[in-house]
Amino acid sequence: MKANPLFFLLPLLVLLGTATTVVALESRRTPDWHWQTTLNRYLAENAAQPARVQTVTRARQPHQFTREMGSPVSNDWQWQIERLPFPPQTLYCVLLRSPASGSDDKPQAQVAQAQIVYVGYLSDTLYRTGWIVYAGPHTPFPPSLPRQLAAVGCDLTLP
Repeated sequence: MKANPLFFLLPLLVLLGTATTVVALESRRTPDWHWQTTLNRYLAENAAQPARVQTVTRARQPHQFTREMGSPVSNDWQWQIERLPFPPQTLYCVLLRSPASGSDDKPQAQVAQAQIVYVGYLSDTLYRTGWIVYAGPHTPFPPSLPRQLAAVGCDLTLP
């Protein structure tokens, strides 16, 4: 008895179609776990003082992020020479706190410093994708900051 060629071809086509669909859907998904690695690298390499994360929120409207809100911090991104794709597809707003600084010989009222940083996921829709840290303002925060945070949908309680 000879086996019908469709007996082997049909399961193969179903498997191939399923694999193609999964790959296509996964390629469009933002890798949410990597933003923390990018933020930790920023804290280790670029923070002026030891800083700790106080609050993190995911922006509900990352497309409202503007270049005036923060400056990109160079890391191992793939856009060293080119203009960054903009706006970020995903954005996290992070409130950092640094301990108060001062010297032992000059006791003074010390205030902890704070900074807003943004971690954004950028993609040129071809093959270059990655997380970028945007350094935002330090304390004292500008009066426009609450409005900017509200525009991107970040609910941060500022000090």
